Amino acid sequence: MDISITAIHFDLTEGLKKMINERIDELKDFYGRITNATVTLREIKPGIPDNKEVMVSLMFPDAPDQVAVKTGDSYSEAMDSCLDALKRQLERLKERNRQN
Repeated sequence: MDISITAIHFDLTEGLKKMINERIDELKDFYGRITNATVTLREIKPGIPDNKEVMVSLMFPDAPDQVAVKTGDSYSEAMDSCLDALKRQLERLKERNRQN
């Protein structure tokens, strides 16, 4: 799986990059046919709560793209929320594929 990470208006640290790669790799356990993952990080507005936004987009060769956008007080918190949403989406996708 190819993972692309983009940070808008800030420099991405190695620790944040490593955390994202590890958590995206966990999604392969839910649906192994993920070909690409695109992660976009941005700060919405400095000084307000829940100002970190994470958007994760997963691409598949045989299914529609799955996207989740979540906010949180930290990128880690927003990333966890995105992954929870994507796991639910992947479970539904697997169920639909089983029925066909």
